[in-house]
Amino acid sequence: MLYVVSRIYRAAGLKNPNVEALHFVEWVKRRSNIVNIDENVAMRAEELKKQLRIALPDCYVISTAEAMDAAPLFKRQESETS
Repeated sequence: MLYVVSRIYRAAGLKNPNVEALHFVEWVKRRSNIVNIDENVAMRAEELKKQLRIALPDCYVISTAEAMDAAPLFKRQESETS
């Protein structure tokens, strides 16, 4: 997140984009439930990667959501390709 936000702030012409991005990351962290990834979540993500052939970070989102009995959230739905 820091990388992306820093690039956005740099493109917007902010004087200290990295510092401002750090502030944003801290703001998000204060409002988020940060969870640790354990071995079970990691192994499930790897199985999803094999089965679904989608990006590994997406597999971690799905696996973590399953472990938390929550719905995985994505920015947008991508079209399926075979």
